[in-house]
Amino acid sequence: MKSFGRALRAGLVSALLAWPRAAEANGPPIHGDTAFVVGIEGAGIRSFYQEMHRGRLLQDGKEVADPQDREMTVRMVPLILPYEAIPNRLLVVFAAPYLDKRMESTSGGQRTAITNRGVGDTTIFGKYQFYQQDRPGGTTRMAGKLGLKLPTGKDDARDGAGTLLAPSLQLGSGSWDVSGGVVMTHLYQRWGLNTNLVYALNNEARGFEKGDALRYDLSGAFRLLPWVYEEYPSPQLNLILELNGAAAWKDRVRGASDPNSGGHTLLLSPGLQFMGGRDWLVDVSYQLPVVQDLNGTQLGLDYTWTLGFLVYLR
Repeated sequence: MKSFGRALRAGLVSALLAWPRAAEANGPPIHGDTAFVVGIEGAGIRSFYQEMHRGRLLQDGKEVADPQDREMTVRMVPLILPYEAIPNRLLVVFAAPYLDKRMESTSGGQRTAITNRGVGDTTIFGKYQFYQQDRPGGTTRMAGKLGLKLPTGKDDARDGAGTLLAPSLQLGSGSWDVSGGVVMTHLYQRWGLNTNLVYALNNEARGFEKGDALRYDLSGAFRLLPWVYEEYPSPQLNLILELNGAAAWKDRVRGASDPNSGGHTLLLSPGLQFMGGRDWLVDVSYQLPVVQDLNGTQLGLDYTWTLGFLVYLR
């Protein structure tokens, strides 16, 4: 079964670095990233409520009947602390999520549920802007980013019978993992375009190794209100539309490849974002899968929705 932890971490990591205030004229992405590293002038607090639901059994990418009628729901609330370590150049981010995982299934006519709650793995990320070209009405920027995931989440939880839970139900992976990539932003008047590519290199722990993953995002933003600025900054409403994809290699269990893991997922993610001024914003997004080309037999994603906020501390 595909690792829900990997999908959640990808969503979290992409959200960690997406909130510099300099992109206010167009709005930063909700799930993707932006190359801006400017404007925090200190620190901030970012958090959101995210709920992911999986309830369709897919076999080689096609939906089939599930005799166990399995459903999995993952709820996440992270604490994300960005800090502008070098003004206009380097942003450092600390993030630790609280996770609530629940798997329901039917066996012998009985409906049972397994739950696991607690703090997940901690992520520390840095993003460095290395390119900037400004022009009348717009700008283009590029940044590189590098992350380290620490195994702070419990990875040895067991059910009532003492059986070790599947990796998808654990709060952490137990491994130290690294990731790195590049991100580009182009802003012009009311429009914003952000794209990023990130590779996650996962390591082995307790005989289990999650497959490496390549994540890519394409995010478009349009400022709906105000149509014309009479005073800047002022409250504004942004329309966000994103494509969020991930291609994951197969997991390995005690050195052997797991045929029921890995694959390619692409999500369509519309959202709205309201900025109340220079120091806070709220956003909401709903994600639907448009591609789920998963290997073997896995639970497919039904939907994900997110409601979040950001506050700057100055």
